[in-house]
Amino acid sequence: MLQYLINLSAIWLLSLLVYEVFLKKETYHRYNRFYLLITFAAGLVLPLIHLNTTEQIYTATHTAPIYHFIETKASIQTPDTLIVTKSANNINYLLLSYLAGCVIVFIFFLKDAYLLWRLFRKGIQHSVDGWWIIETGKAHGPFSMLNTLYVSNIKDYSETEWAMLSEHEYLHYKHLHFIDLVMLQVAKIIFWFHPLVYIYNYRLAIIHEFQADSTSRNNLKTYCQFLLEQSILSNVPTLAHCLTRSPLSTRFHMLASKSSKLAKMKSLILAPILLICLLCFTKTILARDKVIKGHKVYFWGNEIEIADSTWHTIFINDSGKESGNYITTPQKCQFPYPAKLNGDDIINYEYYRDSEKLANTGETSEKYYHLSDVFLIQQDIINRSLIKYLYDNLESDFATLPDGRYRLYVRNMVINKIGEIVYFDGAAINDSKSDYHGIYNYALMNSPEALAIVKKVSSLLKDAPDFGHFTNVDAKPAIGLINTIITDASFTIKDHKLTVRFPKK
Repeated sequence: MLQYLINLSAIWLLSLLVYEVFLKKETYHRYNRFYLLITFAAGLVLPLIHLNTTEQIYTATHTAPIYHFIETKASIQTPDTLIVTKSANNINYLLLSYLAGCVIVFIFFLKDAYLLWRLFRKGIQHSVDGWWIIETGKAHGPFSMLNTLYVSNIKDYSETEWAMLSEHEYLHYKHLHFIDLVMLQVAKIIFWFHPLVYIYNYRLAIIHEFQADSTSRNNLKTYCQFLLEQSILSNVPTLAHCLTRSPLSTRFHMLASKSSKLAKMKSLILAPILLICLLCFTKTILARDKVIKGHKVYFWGNEIEIADSTWHTIFINDSGKESGNYITTPQKCQFPYPAKLNGDDIINYEYYRDSEKLANTGETSEKYYHLSDVFLIQQDIINRSLIKYLYDNLESDFATLPDGRYRLYVRNMVINKIGEIVYFDGAAINDSKSDYHGIYNYALMNSPEALAIVKKVSSLLKDAPDFGHFTNVDAKPAIGLINTIITDASFTIKDHKLTVRFPKK
């Protein structure tokens, strides 16, 4: 989601900057409206496009066990605290704040809609040539919504003024400006926190008035005087088109100006803008699945810091007898591991099993090992849920493999605080017989069928359902690492059908 918002913002910002520099002062209002609508829609859609998926394949070393130590924190949550705080930890305050903002903006939207409805019901209604004329009897500027024109009193306008007003509001209706207003109102509810939405709304509202003003060029002086007189009246609901809402000085300038034919060449700028946005702000390039820079990996919009393999000490009895001498031997961890997600520590099984810190601390040790058991249970629950999810979505893909028994592997999955999979090292298909003997069937693992399955696994993990927060530290949800391979994910193919799968449905 964060990557989506970043890309969306980049598209909108680039498009608005180009509009301000090249198009804002031109009188090709129809094209300018089209440009703003297309670039606004591009910001919503292009970040969702996924032109390519990074394939992640295991080598033989991926299946070996990993041993490493993370410095143990001084305080670890007890089981009692885990139970007490479980419901509180499930609350996503950021989500609640967002939803509260949506509700507030939606209430303002309903308020405007109710105001229009009340004016319609209580006003004096006239039907003229397919239009509803509503005399409200209240002091406000003239405004319209669809084919309904709201005025304080028809008698307030001369015949010339009424003709200009009617033509102006009719053009709003003819050009379907109301659709733009509704679309932007919905966008303001969903993206109430985003300033660029309000800028788009403001720019489109001005263009609407430019388009509706264009028929008054032949009576410019009278029309400008009419706008000045109406500008002293109060504004109207945001759902309607107001005659005097936009800056009058800008509208007067546009009425008196006319862009050259050479300036029309600026319309060609839309194509390169969309191309730049497609290349730079989809999930393929800047937001592609995996970018490695030194000890950091940028994956699905997150920054993962990979820790170096570290040294730890093991104790060896040199004689094998109880009376023998114990010597210490340093041994290096075999592989790096994800240690931080966007700057926050990633907690794994060894966090709770660090014998250097907690093995001999009495009561603390019991709590410590209990939490490690809880971690393993939760890990197993997530593994089984994930296996079922993958099986349900890969059954037809598995059927493309030759007959035999296979295992599906996924390694080093990072689960964030709200239960989303935000990182994994890779995936692989190996045949069960080779796997049992510690052998890797590279011909199978690199076959087109297996590679296609691995590619789909990456996509499925990206869209996997939330599992709920994985683990807790200091009574707060923490980021968890499942660094064991999903060895339970075995299945049998016979006659190009999935006949056996474990765990079962």
